[in-house]
Amino acid sequence: RPINEEYISRLNARRSLVLKKSVKKGQLFDKEHITFKRPGHGISPENLDLLEGKRYTKNFSYDEILKWDSLYS
Repeated sequence: RPINEEYISRLNARRSLVLKKSVKKGQLFDKEHITFKRPGHGISPENLDLLEGKRYTKNFSYDEILKWDSLYS
């Protein structure tokens, strides 16, 4: 288990789902729109398959990090 001093470093080393292109509110999630980038403050790439069939709750610009509250069923 990491010590407290390592916590911030671990977050910055992890990756998040990031948009490769702009998307509009209500648009269906598509894996083709996604890439993985640091830092790991958003949805983990491990959860990519859980997002199938979800819709975006707002407009997103290129290179924005996806977070769970950004999507709905």
